[in-house]
Amino acid sequence: MLGEAIKKRLDRRPFEPFRLHITGGDRVEIRHPELAFLTRYSVVVGHGAREGVADYVLEYSLIHIVKIEPVNGRQRAARGGKAA
Repeated sequence: MLGEAIKKRLDRRPFEPFRLHITGGDRVEIRHPELAFLTRYSVVVGHGAREGVADYVLEYSLIHIVKIEPVNGRQRAARGGKAA
């Protein structure tokens, strides 16, 4: 489930920033776990953050998220596998 994949990334320590690709071509970077809130059907992301405080939030429906990737562009190696 996509929600579970996002939750795992938000809970990962140390946190690794990641990017959500949204239908229509938009991309959303989540650079701090405290600035994203997962619901059953969406993820709410704080934008324009300075010192951990968001200027505004936007909600993205999970059905419109088409891809999740690390911000640094590298995928973590799976057990027994190689990093992409």
